[in-house]
Amino acid sequence: MSQHLSVRELAEFVCRSGDLYARAEGRRIDALDGIRAQEVLRERRKNKYTQYSSEVAFKNDFTLANEETTLSGRADGLLITQKGCVLEEYKACGKFPVQPNQVDVGQLMIYGAMLALRSELSITALKLIYVEADTFEEKCFSYEFDNSELKQILAFMLLCFDLRRRRHWHRTAERHSWLAHKKFPYPDFRFGQRALAGRVYEAVENGERLLIESPTGSGKTMGTIYPSLKGMKHLEKLFYLTSRNSGSIAAMKTIDLIDPEYSNLVSIEIIAKEKLCPVEGMPCDPELCSYAKGYFDRSKEAVDALLEKKFISQRVVETVSEEHRVCPFEISLDASLWADIVVCDYNYVFDPFVRLQRFQPPRGIHLLIDEAHQLFPRVNSMFTVELDSLSLQDAISEADPRLLGSLNLVQQEFLALKASSESDRFQIETPQRFNKAILSFLETIRENEIELEGFPSLRDFVFACHRWSTALDWEFETSFEYIIECRDDQILVTRSCIDSSEIIHESLGKYESSIAFSGTLSPLSMYQELHGGETNLTARSPNPFAKDQLEVMLVNDIPTYYQMRRDSLGSLIRLVNSVLETKKGRYLIAFPSFQYMDLFLDELSCTKIADHQIISQRPGANMEEIQELLQSYQDTEACLLTIVLGGVLGESIDFIEFPIEGVFVVSIGLPPQSIERDLLADRFAKLHGRDSGRAAAYFQPALNKVLQVCGRLIRSSTHRGIIYLIDARYLSGEIQKFFPSHWRPTVVSKTKAAEITRRFWQIGK
Repeated sequence: MSQHLSVRELAEFVCRSGDLYARAEGRRIDALDGIRAQEVLRERRKNKYTQYSSEVAFKNDFTLANEETTLSGRADGLLITQKGCVLEEYKACGKFPVQPNQVDVGQLMIYGAMLALRSELSITALKLIYVEADTFEEKCFSYEFDNSELKQILAFMLLCFDLRRRRHWHRTAERHSWLAHKKFPYPDFRFGQRALAGRVYEAVENGERLLIESPTGSGKTMGTIYPSLKGMKHLEKLFYLTSRNSGSIAAMKTIDLIDPEYSNLVSIEIIAKEKLCPVEGMPCDPELCSYAKGYFDRSKEAVDALLEKKFISQRVVETVSEEHRVCPFEISLDASLWADIVVCDYNYVFDPFVRLQRFQPPRGIHLLIDEAHQLFPRVNSMFTVELDSLSLQDAISEADPRLLGSLNLVQQEFLALKASSESDRFQIETPQRFNKAILSFLETIRENEIELEGFPSLRDFVFACHRWSTALDWEFETSFEYIIECRDDQILVTRSCIDSSEIIHESLGKYESSIAFSGTLSPLSMYQELHGGETNLTARSPNPFAKDQLEVMLVNDIPTYYQMRRDSLGSLIRLVNSVLETKKGRYLIAFPSFQYMDLFLDELSCTKIADHQIISQRPGANMEEIQELLQSYQDTEACLLTIVLGGVLGESIDFIEFPIEGVFVVSIGLPPQSIERDLLADRFAKLHGRDSGRAAAYFQPALNKVLQVCGRLIRSSTHRGIIYLIDARYLSGEIQKFFPSHWRPTVVSKTKAAEITRRFWQIGK
């Protein structure tokens, strides 16, 4: 497989030194500044020299680490005269640097060497020209080498790169050979897990985009990672994407099981910067952070130290970071380039603001997307941007006088949007005047070289405006809608991503393969559309559990509508009590909100319940508190744990070590009506039919939460238990099409539930 290496990439690898987050002189430079500077200098040179060539393409083929590699790039300018050649590279800047950037110098020398390989003409000068973006004045750094010196410089740079790539090539070759003979880590597959693994292997080998439903508790993590590793080609790598921290923990545990001696696989978990940063306030400034100061002078040794560990957990990253005094977040990203498996959150692949640019384009990367039912709403949120009038007012209070005119114009446009409707929340067409005011404000910042340090409110508003302006250039315009919300003195303007299916489709198409999996992907056809259409192949792995392991009851005579909840609490408690009296054990009861849960607990405090301890999830609990709660639940054999649908305890928590007897789900938990959901419903109704619209906008997010909490029940072949779905709406065909295919629900009244419970447990004796 031919490899591609850009001139800039080679220069950065060999020549980069100094500080992380180094401050540039003058104002911030963007891509448009660079284009303007190039155009001005190109015109100057062509007017002066008739033989001047611009945008000169260079391409040379080399063998690096046993792979044919094409080194390519475009030099900004070349002048060939009878005396020799002058090669130029332009760089836009806000203010002239005292010394040139070493990567810029390295890039220029590589182009010079490639020219020397192409021509026997002597190279009289290499010129690195910095151009002030506002004045277009030039500052030139000149270098003189003969052709043989330049060729030697390039040979040295290629050797440095080749050594690193060769080490990676040999290690991954050994990995590939080891995986070819690696047996499944357990004595045998679970029922259904073999079919799952076989289908995943086929998808990786054939480069497919697969959407696969596999029941919760069927061993999906091992059943996807193991066959993906087996199916990867030499030098390819795997990204395991999660939506929750618990998913990352499960993935790293699985990798540990596959390679317990850490001898063949290099795996790394990418942890959010705010969780890793050892400096209070996370300044990201080399003058305030010793981990950023001189980072690039120490980073190569730190990367090597990490790769020697192979199993690169958060603890390992933190240890190496301290030993080498390098930023733990950045060094984990640098090491991930040479890893076999990268475990990270969805946003590192999909979020336009934080995606890992070092993996773009993502050649040779396979994706495993865990909890895939979460992908569509997560990507919607990643592509939604907003601006807040209160943040604007705070920015005005700190603003430089030169900004007040443009800020006041933005404020006028906020007020004009509010005045355009009498409702508190409404949709509008593209606000051209508002967008223009935001872009004008950002231009004023650039023109006046406004300093933002020491003005946090102004800085935050400028950052939000940059996000907004970036969003205006995104593709798939029909996927976005503008929403205005007015709350007292606050005006919130949102460019909301209503339907990210096309974005997901485009993103997944860039990877070698993608396997999105979850226990709750019914109906598969709807998720196929949410993830971008028919190019997604679908599959459903067999249910690994016996029919007599699970009973599903639909309790149809306890109303859970908002207005009727308080009056039906007595019936709900009697139902729960009758079940607990029939079968002592651990139970979950899930509510659509903390408010509903508190109503239940208040009523329960006045009622005697069967001999069970009550433990409750509380709002805002951190992971340490959650672990304490779970430990208490594990230590108590007769216990009722009250939780909320969609919370951390309703998804991704594995109860395999302390099985539970039953799960009560109170209400369906439909999300409240909103403009965004109605727009999504209308969009899907037009594309796929009326029922599809309502299902995608309202039923899918609700039933996801329900089915996830139900999936906490059966986690192994020895577990048995009962699900109690308490709401008459569960009898609807529109709702039941979301049920897993192996469910066989029974409609019961609240007075019959205990009898069926007793019969279920007697049969299992």
